[in-house]
Amino acid sequence: MSTQEEPLEIIIDYYKFKNFCLDGNSVIFNVECTYKDADDSNRAEIELMMKDMGKWDCLVYSGDFLLSNLKNIQSIPKNALEKYHTKFGADLYKPAVVTIVEKGKTTDKSLLKVKIELTDGEYQKREGVRIARPVLRVDEIMKQVENIPKWIVFQKTLSNIREVTP
Repeated sequence: MSTQEEPLEIIIDYYKFKNFCLDGNSVIFNVECTYKDADDSNRAEIELMMKDMGKWDCLVYSGDFLLSNLKNIQSIPKNALEKYHTKFGADLYKPAVVTIVEKGKTTDKSLLKVKIELTDGEYQKREGVRIARPVLRVDEIMKQVENIPKWIVFQKTLSNIREVTP
């Protein structure tokens, strides 16, 4: 039996998201711009991307909810959508803090460091029901970051459909 490991890097366009880890009540990770040193325009782009966290997950969850309530129409196996039945969405987190980390001994390019924290209200809710696990988990953030490209493609598809005239 093989187990599927979490990806060590997530690639979105020309960015590598890597080194996801828990830091107290935050998840932090690095973003490497693959073709140049990171600058303020890259920092702003990553901040914008982080606002799309959870939007794909919400779309899939809503679609599953709609189909499951239409009875006998749903053909998607229930277990295929389990990963979307958890809390998700940028509104659960404080705005991502994205900083530029200059070149160091271990890197040949400057990187972006991203810090994600729960809002105070969400933290309190989770702290009240926590059972032997961190309030915020690395895999929760990784799954949502992995789905950002799906949301971007979905938005582009909708935009292209709107442009089509009969």
